[in-house]
Amino acid sequence: MKELLVFNSNGKNVVDSRDVAEMIGKSHAHLMRDISGYAQILCNSTESNFGLSDFFIPHTYKDSTGRTLPCYLLTKKGCDMVANKMTGEKGVLFTAAYVTAFERMREKITSENSVLPRDYPSALRALADAEEKRMALETELDRSKEWYSIKRVAHLNGVSYKVFDWRRLKLESQRQGYGVKKIFDANYGEVNTYHVNVWEKVYPNMEL
Repeated sequence: MKELLVFNSNGKNVVDSRDVAEMIGKSHAHLMRDISGYAQILCNSTESNFGLSDFFIPHTYKDSTGRTLPCYLLTKKGCDMVANKMTGEKGVLFTAAYVTAFERMREKITSENSVLPRDYPSALRALADAEEKRMALETELDRSKEWYSIKRVAHLNGVSYKVFDWRRLKLESQRQGYGVKKIFDANYGEVNTYHVNVWEKVYPNMEL
């Protein structure tokens, strides 16, 4: 079972319903139908403590053809609700996966907050360190012209990184035998990069 990606959206830690569907072995359309049912019940409830956005946040994404399609962002409470409807091994494994993923995100935020600069000299040192890491990343990218991250291609083409599907890139990377190369990004930690031949196959209209 793959690791679940937790990210921050408008101040809330969430996961993408597409990732959840893949993890629990259910089609995304089927999971969307289930969540829509839960959402309708929550919206019709007279209980003031049950806010929809505390569980599920309606969202959209663009597929590989450029169509805008619906999805949901799930909070930890939303994952709890999905998991509570599951039984057997898949339910246990999904629960373990999302609890672990949200806990890691919480630890990361706590760790980042604990090292925030407390005074002006510390802030200057932190800024200098960040700039040094950024320059090191640019140097690494310049040395490896054949490998591109999603954010780099998005920047080169003036589009949102959300238009790219990392699953398609990973699958094509495996098919071509390149794999995925990790580099360090000062803003995002380790990021995945994909070979230029993979990009040209999956997104032939993008400038590299």
